[in-house]
Amino acid sequence: CRAWGRVYDAVFFCQDHHAIGQRGDKYRARVADLQIQADGLVRAEYKRLGQPIVEIPRELDIDERGRWVVAQIKNLDLIEERSTTDEH
Repeated sequence: CRAWGRVYDAVFFCQDHHAIGQRGDKYRARVADLQIQADGLVRAEYKRLGQPIVEIPRELDIDERGRWVVAQIKNLDLIEERSTTDEH
């Protein structure tokens, strides 16, 4: 956060908390109990840096989250839409 926080145009925060017994990631169980604490520390550091956090709604599925984030980026005027026929 300290190294890069001031160069970000936006920080999107996704509060995915994974179950300790979730399959597919053998390392997740080792740190799953730290998720809430880590969220708090990351939030506190960005707050200290004065970097606002954009909360991604929890109830969205992965595709909806992607569309939601793109919409927010557009609303923040952080991307320029170009047609696929634009050269550069």
